[in-house]
Amino acid sequence: MRKKWDGKISGEIMKRKITYNATGIVLGNCWGGGQCGYPAEELSDKTYKGLINQIEYGVENGGLDSGMGFESLIGARMIIQTTTEIMINDKPYTNFIHKTYYTKGLTQAEKYVLGTMSEQY
Repeated sequence: MRKKWDGKISGEIMKRKITYNATGIVLGNCWGGGQCGYPAEELSDKTYKGLINQIEYGVENGGLDSGMGFESLIGARMIIQTTTEIMINDKPYTNFIHKTYYTKGLTQAEKYVLGTMSEQY
C-alpha cells in the first residue's frame, strides 16, 4: 500500500498556494438586434467551484460583460488558469494549467462563435 505524501521533500516542508483566474469572451444580444462578443470581466477566486459560480452568476445578472451593456447575455467562453505555487527551501516553483469553460445552456453553434471570437483577442 502506498504511503500518503506528507508534503516533505528531502526533509524540507513545502508551502503551497493555489489560485484560480478566468478571462474570456461573452456573447450577448445587442440593443436593436443581432449578437456580438465582448471581453469578459477578469475574475479570480480561491476555489474552482467559487470561480465557476462567479462566471455563471455574471452571465445571469449581466455583470460579466465588462461594461459593454448588452440587452442580455447569452453565455461566455472563459479560460480558467489554475496557478499552483510551492516553496521548497525558500525557492519558488510555479505551475500553470489552463482549461476552457463554456457557460451552461450554450448551443454548439454559440460555442463555435465564441471560439472563433476568442482567437481575435
